[in-house]
Amino acid sequence: MLRNIEAPLEGWYDTGDIVTVDADGFVAIIGRAKRFPRVGGEMVSLAAVERIAETAVPETRHAVVALPDPRRGES
Repeated sequence: MLRNIEAPLEGWYDTGDIVTVDADGFVAIIGRAKRFPRVGGEMVSLAAVERIAETAVPETRHAVVALPDPRRGES
């Protein structure tokens, strides 16, 4: 499902990824600062969730991020 989401005022989303930006402005993900958010008291592997999504829908590129959740810590 694609959603029309407005870009943040600062111009970037805080995904926890470590990136490089080349001279042409292309962004390459080279690592992840946060790999295991705590969701409802459980540590969840972002890489494992991405692999599941890629297996389910291989023709689409996927990225998983943790978002703050006041009840569960993160979601």
